[in-house]
Amino acid sequence: MNKSSLKRYKDNLQGEIDASAMYREMAEMETDANKASIYLKLATIEDRHADFWRDQMIKAGGDPSRMNVSARTKVMIWLGRN
Repeated sequence: MNKSSLKRYKDNLQGEIDASAMYREMAEMETDANKASIYLKLATIEDRHADFWRDQMIKAGGDPSRMNVSARTKVMIWLGRN
């Protein structure tokens, strides 16, 4: 597997991890239970996407175990709370 494919898998995984975290935060902040439920469903979908990209990374010889929510997304979540 070439390095550009592995980087693409890593970038895709990061996007899914960040999207899931954002949707979960949106669900937590949402006062409408129906909307919160939709956000949680979207987060679950993003989690499945993340699992796909983790598997692709592993098959390509990468190590996705250290990947977490990005600093950028953490800041966006913090801004959304304040």
